[in-house]
Amino acid sequence: MLDFVSVFLMFFMVLWTWKFFQSSYSTKVPPGPKPWPLVGNLPELIMESSSGKGDQLLRSMGKKYGPIMTLDVGLGNLRILIFDTDLMIQAFIKNSNITSSRPINYQLKF
Repeated sequence: MLDFVSVFLMFFMVLWTWKFFQSSYSTKVPPGPKPWPLVGNLPELIMESSSGKGDQLLRSMGKKYGPIMTLDVGLGNLRILIFDTDLMIQAFIKNSNITSSRPINYQLKF
């Protein structure tokens, strides 16, 4: 059996991990659904995508959280989604000198 110290250390590590990922979210990010610890919003995205309703989920989230929203795709990796074409033009064309220096997404590299 685990002794008291081991249980306390495991509890402390889980609590620290939870607080670390919660504190990584700034108030400067757009609103979005509340993520699960470590896995973010992936469970609900996977469940809806496997049932063929992924686009409906994103559309309903866009209506709920507004034209710009944040999704956590696990381990604190945030993705900003823009649903309004005027905001897309403003972000990617008019302010391209600011948004073009974002980090490379290695998941999409071939």
